[in-house]
Amino acid sequence: MTVVSFAGALRRLRTPMAALGAFALAATILWSAAAHAAPPAGTPIGNQASASYLDASGTARTTTSNLVTTIVQQVASFTLTADGTRTAAPGAQVVFPHVLTNTGNGTDDFSLSPANLAGDDFDLAGLAVYADADGNGVPDNLVALTSTGPLAAGAAFRFVVAGNVPGTQVGGDAAQVRISAASTFDPAQTAFNTDAVNVTGNAVLSVTKSVSAPSGPSPSGPYTYTLTYTNSGNSAATNVVLSDPIPAGMTYVPGSGRWSTTGAAVLTDASNADAQGVAPNTVVYDVGVTTPGAVTAVIAQIAPGASGTLTFQVNVAAGLAPQVISNTATYAYNDGAANVGPFPTNAAPFTVLQSVSLTFTGQTIASAAQGATLVYTNTLVNTGNGADRFDITLPFSSFPAGTTYGLFQSDGVTPLTDTNGNGVPDTGPLAAGASYGVVLRVTLPAGATGGPFQVVKRATSVADPLVAADATDELTAIVASTVDLTNDAPLPGGSGAGAGPEGAPVVTNATNPGTTTRFTLYVNNTSSVADVYDLAASTDGTFAALTLPAGWTVTFRDASNTPIATTAPVPAGASALVYADVTVPAGAAPGTASVYFRALSPTTGAADRIHDAVTVNPVRSLTLVPNNFAQVSPGGSVVYTHLLVNTGNVAEGDGVGSFTALTLANDQAGWSAVLYWDANSSGALDIGDVAISDLTAVGGLAPGASLRLFAQVFSPAGAALGQVNVTTVTAVTSNLGYASALPANAVATDQTTVINGQLQVVKRQALDADCDGTPETPFDVINLTTGAIPGACLRYEIVVTNVGSAGVTNVVVSDATPANTTYSAAIAASTTVGTIATPAAGAAGTITATIGSLAPGQSATIVFGVRIDP
Repeated sequence: MTVVSFAGALRRLRTPMAALGAFALAATILWSAAAHAAPPAGTPIGNQASASYLDASGTARTTTSNLVTTIVQQVASFTLTADGTRTAAPGAQVVFPHVLTNTGNGTDDFSLSPANLAGDDFDLAGLAVYADADGNGVPDNLVALTSTGPLAAGAAFRFVVAGNVPGTQVGGDAAQVRISAASTFDPAQTAFNTDAVNVTGNAVLSVTKSVSAPSGPSPSGPYTYTLTYTNSGNSAATNVVLSDPIPAGMTYVPGSGRWSTTGAAVLTDASNADAQGVAPNTVVYDVGVTTPGAVTAVIAQIAPGASGTLTFQVNVAAGLAPQVISNTATYAYNDGAANVGPFPTNAAPFTVLQSVSLTFTGQTIASAAQGATLVYTNTLVNTGNGADRFDITLPFSSFPAGTTYGLFQSDGVTPLTDTNGNGVPDTGPLAAGASYGVVLRVTLPAGATGGPFQVVKRATSVADPLVAADATDELTAIVASTVDLTNDAPLPGGSGAGAGPEGAPVVTNATNPGTTTRFTLYVNNTSSVADVYDLAASTDGTFAALTLPAGWTVTFRDASNTPIATTAPVPAGASALVYADVTVPAGAAPGTASVYFRALSPTTGAADRIHDAVTVNPVRSLTLVPNNFAQVSPGGSVVYTHLLVNTGNVAEGDGVGSFTALTLANDQAGWSAVLYWDANSSGALDIGDVAISDLTAVGGLAPGASLRLFAQVFSPAGAALGQVNVTTVTAVTSNLGYASALPANAVATDQTTVINGQLQVVKRQALDADCDGTPETPFDVINLTTGAIPGACLRYEIVVTNVGSAGVTNVVVSDATPANTTYSAAIAASTTVGTIATPAAGAAGTITATIGSLAPGQSATIVFGVRIDP
């Protein structure tokens, strides 16, 4: 900060200021290139963190935090320069130049208060403050001020304090005045300068300095500096020495010196020994001879009341940063009694303007995968002459819809934020000639294809928003992601490599009904980015619908055998092992069914299908149940009930694929038997039933179907008591059209014992849906096919009849709660003869009826209930 002071009153102020009796303050607001380093009040300090990591697939990812912002608060601070000393004649005006610089970080208003100090010889009259906008040490107008008005951070306010010396003062008298300033934002911030005036009856010389233009670019010129001098004293000033250093950043224009006394004549500037003009009004003028790098002029005399000017020119050098060049001259002279000085003139400020320019280069990336993140680094160079910051925007993009963009600082990981509070991300301060890498991360949508695509990044100067440069980033093409589904091994050795589905099955697994067969698949990510894949199976190779044969299921599992529907992330170029377990239901028909498997990326849409197949083996099996036991009297008969079930997956006995014969054989002489089928589905042998010898009579037995058979066994009239006959019922199958292995013969036996007393046991069932003990349907021997749901109840009725010719004793009837049921005591179990024992209610176990004796033709009826497990 330059301290500026000068002595003497200016000629052009003598009359008006004397008339006003005023002391004036003049000011100018100037910006300094280094005015403030602190961020301005209200500046947002934004901070956003970012994290980079590798996901499960090994893909590099970046995520950002929320933005936190701190608003810089205002702090008041200022400087006031400088103390000044002036010499003045009695009755003359005296002017003191000052500069107040706002060194705080926000706009402030500063009060200005001039005051005469006590303890000296006199007070200046009409003490006042005036603006000095051009800094030439002369009030701009006669309007007195009491404050600077709003002054921006870093700005300087130039003013003068002016007052009159009373005419009664004599040489040697002295006075002091104080100019005090205080911040309006923070009144505790104060400063003051003290100015002194000495009264003399001799010469009083004042010199002010000005420049022809307040500002200009680098390079530019010429500009004229003018030194204006005035002798307001009562005697001539002699041997007046004016010295003005050429400031750094400026160069002297040879031959540009002029003196008002010699008019347009060019002052020679190479010697300090050649007087120019007419004696006694002469000047000796040189540049760099008397004082290196300075203009020196020695004027022989300046008469009382006289004034004049000395001018020279300079050029502003190239390559200068924006700045204020303040130039101050000095002067010394003989006042008629002694040599005085040197004294400084006011500072003449010249502002080197900022030239704004920049370069901004784009980048081209040849190709990228779907969903990939592109990183463009664009180099911005500040080719202007001063520090600047550049707002970064994206005014145009032809990238596909769904593309996202992120701006980052040069490190590529820290988000680009707004540093000057205008809401636009920027580079922050960038010195002249410096470069900055602006990083743009572009994340492509998963399903996009095509190209080329462009995004324009624009850098706009904050110093001059009319100056901007564009960098165009380009992606030539988006490469579609791909996946290959193979059997048994990953690429390159896996079966079924290449785009599917194949025309013929790649792998065919054979399995039996009611079993699970496993296919080993590999999902090969043949793209350049990691991906995940949804898994599906269908008999439709187009996957227009996800269909499987009735009852079939497919479960996908990972390498740890955990069920999955989607793979974990598969890194680029890697593969994932997947098992496809195909479960075929019991009773599934034999044959080969195509099964297609698909891996589909929900992110990129990449997909592949593979054609496999499952062959269901023919399973041939017939069962005949149960084995029975009964008694018969000599010459009597007994009927045994059997159920023939096709537990295989092919029809048997239809006379086309196979033939199944039904045979009866007794192991005792004289015994006979006839086999019937339950033609009318009554559950008991009656007149509607038909004798049967093979299954063609019923069209064969389909897989899972059953046929109720009745074996009526006759004992001979002369059969001895205690004789036991075993009747064997056999289903024997032979192939006709089938080539598969024959089912084993189905065999059941009925054991009949000859006695006098013969018991017949008949069991029937009925539905008790609400478990109140009262069935909703009549008791019957036929199967219940409706209403028997979990939680419902069943009622059983067992009728025991002595159909023999003699009485029977010690009759005990036993039954048990079937599997998946428990005893229901809604109505307790009962027997019409004897006593009954049961499990506890809700428990499983045996129901035992102890009947005792039954006479021929006598019956006993037992009733109990069970509940189907809910």
